Amino acid sequence: MKRCGTTCDICRDSTCCFECGRDNCDERCDNAEICGGATGGARQGGLPPIVAADFDGTIVTDAYPLIGEPISETIEALKRRRDGGAKVILWTCRCGAELDAAITWCEGRGIFFDAINANLPEAIALFGGDPRKVHADEYWDDKAVVKKKGEKQDGYNVRQGAGA
Repeated sequence: MKRCGTTCDICRDSTCCFECGRDNCDERCDNAEICGGATGGARQGGLPPIVAADFDGTIVTDAYPLIGEPISETIEALKRRRDGGAKVILWTCRCGAELDAAITWCEGRGIFFDAINANLPEAIALFGGDPRKVHADEYWDDKAVVKKKGEKQDGYNVRQGAGA
């Protein structure tokens, strides 16, 4: 497949179509594990890329209600995404003092969020409401079942192809 040659704003890969502006661009960055491999093209309602990241098991190892060990790969990836223009939402089951501790821990390590367990104001305005599920392009969670483009998902089973 031909790439547009635009340089990725996240990982600086020159073969990425992260924000090439082509409406039908379906190319992915060669450094998908670094920048998230988001596709290019027009964003819905002009929203920036949005990442919703879990805390326990994703940003830190799971030690709830304590705070586990940092997962440096996730932390650095979140910082790169935010530095590259993505909005980042902390999306966690923590609440009260445990949530406050997680936010303080993150801020002390240079991890900042545009929202905490909530939709971004611009998403609320675009969709005309504020549902319980946060709107994001990517959900980073240690308990996620990954479904890639072209795969069919039936419960917890991910299958290849349309007829699978």
